[in-house]
Amino acid sequence: MWNPLPESNGKDYWWAGRKGIHGSAALYRQLFDRLVNHDGLHNLVWIWEADPQDFRSGGAGMLSDFYPDCFTPM
Repeated sequence: MWNPLPESNGKDYWWAGRKGIHGSAALYRQLFDRLVNHDGLHNLVWIWEADPQDFRSGGAGMLSDFYPDCFTPM
């Protein structure tokens, strides 16, 4: 089981908390593409973990803003 970027919608890590198609989700997709398509790793169970949704000012917001969806074309 492989969890490369935990809490991608949080504020605790340098990769986290960046919304949109070019945000935290893009980094996850790039890592997926590199390890699967370039390095040929096909035995990983990919885990996407997120903080609970928080709609207060400065909160994590909608989970859909950070979901990487690696199985659709980029």
